[in-house]
Amino acid sequence: MILGNRLNLNSLNHEERNSARKALEPYIDQAAELGAARFVLLSGPDPGAAKRDEARHALIASLQYLGEYARARNISLMLETFDREIDKKALIGPAEEAAEVAFELRRDFPDFGLLYDMGHMVLLNENPLPALRTLKPYLQHVHVGNCVKVPGRTSYGDSHPRFGFPGSENDVPKLVEFLEALFEIAYLSENPSPGKRPAAGFEIKPQPGESSTAILTNLKRSWREAWAFVRQGQPA
Repeated sequence: MILGNRLNLNSLNHEERNSARKALEPYIDQAAELGAARFVLLSGPDPGAAKRDEARHALIASLQYLGEYARARNISLMLETFDREIDKKALIGPAEEAAEVAFELRRDFPDFGLLYDMGHMVLLNENPLPALRTLKPYLQHVHVGNCVKVPGRTSYGDSHPRFGFPGSENDVPKLVEFLEALFEIAYLSENPSPGKRPAAGFEIKPQPGESSTAILTNLKRSWREAWAFVRQGQPA
């Protein structure tokens, strides 16, 4: 909805920003009808360094508005971070800036959270442990996936290729590193608190010429190999 319609929650134009807010209200209503607990969204385009602070304040105002709307329907908001320079070119963005936005939202919305994507992490030139440590107080969901970072290569950008896709960035060793960092910050643990089990999603899709069956097989194999390796180093 946001990307396809080019909605901009951090537009410096009030009418455009308000239009984006209003466009999302029916989808929050729909989420409530479906019994959802969280509503995930993303920021608008990055306006460039000169206007970035102003855009961040505009985003916070939009999230506060939508947060009130969602709270009245027993739903909390979650902001997903995206790349800034390669594909989606979103304002949020780097882990440190995402944490700043979350800190401001938590003042009035203690259940506001962040979603961090393993593929977007690479496109942001971030490393798992430093980024996840920064996001730890606000992290509520992670996505496991891959990307192609080098221009000119097949499926360049945020196209969600399988692990080990030719010319891509992430395979089992990178997944191991990501999972180890999640254990390090205690997002993953042996004994999660009741009602607070960690959430993880998989974002992988077939590229041209690939079948869904082969992609699912690759995903399961990659996850099992990485998980088995990481579990060897975790307490019994």
